[in-house]
Amino acid sequence: MSVINIWEALMEFKKVVNKSKSIQQQLENWGDHTVQFIVKSGENCALIIQNGKVTLEKGISENSDLTFTALDGHLVNLITGQTDYTSLDIIGNITFEGNPADKNRFIAIIGLFTDALLTESDEIETFEE
Repeated sequence: MSVINIWEALMEFKKVVNKSKSIQQQLENWGDHTVQFIVKSGENCALIIQNGKVTLEKGISENSDLTFTALDGHLVNLITGQTDYTSLDIIGNITFEGNPADKNRFIAIIGLFTDALLTESDEIETFEE
């Protein structure tokens, strides 16, 4: 997957998640959440989870449950599974606000997303819009 910013990474995340029944089930079990991405020197955006489906919006959401703040490249690496949250946190390249349990749940969902990209190669074509 080749993306240049967090918005593009989240677009890919949305495509895969909205096609994957197993990830949708995990999201439904988690409930409705808004995940805000504050992009240092970039465009802010939010991922909205409702009823197991994902939508996106640009800008700042007033009702965010989780907020990740970092440079665009670090957020892309987090979402695409190229760097784990703990590594980014230890180095000081990311900050988080919200419930730690929700953060851990979202990071686990990112893991399911990256697994879907790697293991469901036959279905990847169906993710293209």
